[in-house]
Amino acid sequence: LAQEREAALNAQLILDESIPANMREEVEKIEMEARKRAYEAHTGFMTTFDPATSTFEDILGYRAKTTGLMGETIVNAMHVVSGKRRDIGPLRESVLRESLCYQMCDDLVDSVSDYRKGLPNLFHALSLENPLERGRFESASMNQTIIDTRRPYDIVQLYAPNTLLSYMQRFQAMSSLLPSSRRRFAQDSMATMTRLSYSPNTTIGTLNLPEIGQMLAKRTKIV
Repeated sequence: LAQEREAALNAQLILDESIPANMREEVEKIEMEARKRAYEAHTGFMTTFDPATSTFEDILGYRAKTTGLMGETIVNAMHVVSGKRRDIGPLRESVLRESLCYQMCDDLVDSVSDYRKGLPNLFHALSLENPLERGRFESASMNQTIIDTRRPYDIVQLYAPNTLLSYMQRFQAMSSLLPSSRRRFAQDSMATMTRLSYSPNTTIGTLNLPEIGQMLAKRTKIV
C-alpha cells in the first residue's frame, strides 16, 4: 500500500513456472483482485479514520479487509493449484482469524510508534474503553526519554495495564478458535514479540535471542 498504486497492482507474488499456464493465470487474477480490494479497503477506511474516535471494532474490520485478505488470497491460490478438490470455506475462516491474531501482535509492538504517527492501531483504539489509561499511554508515547529506554510492551504494561489485560483477553478469545498447533504458535509469537522488541527510536538494535529461547522453552503463557 505504501508503493505507487500501479506498481503494487502489477507486482506478482507467485512466479512458479512449474504451475500449468491456465492455473497460473487464474492465480494471477486472484492476486490482482485481492490487491485491488485491499487498496480500496485501505483508501476507503483512511478517509474516515480518526485516531481519537475510531474503535477497536472499526480497525479490526479494516484489518480483516487488508491483512486478512492476504491469508485469504493464499488459500484461494492453493485451492486453484490443488485442483479445487475440497471446500476451503473453513480453512479461509481459520486463516482470517490467524491473520488477525498476528495483526494484534504487530499492533501491540507498534502501539507507541503508530500513535505517534497517527496510524490505525488496535491497542490504541481499545484504550478508548479506559480514558484515564489512554491519556497516560499517549503522554508516555510522546515522552522521548521513556520511548528511548523502554520497550513498547513495557510502556503499555506500566501506563495502561487494564487495557493490556482486555487486549490479551481478546487475543486469547480469537486464538482459541485456531487449530491447536496454530494456536500455540500464535500465542508463543505474542509472548515473545511483544516483550522482546524495541521501539525504533532506541539504540538497541538486536533482540535478546537467549531470552527468546528461554521464554519458548517455558511455553510462556499470555495471561
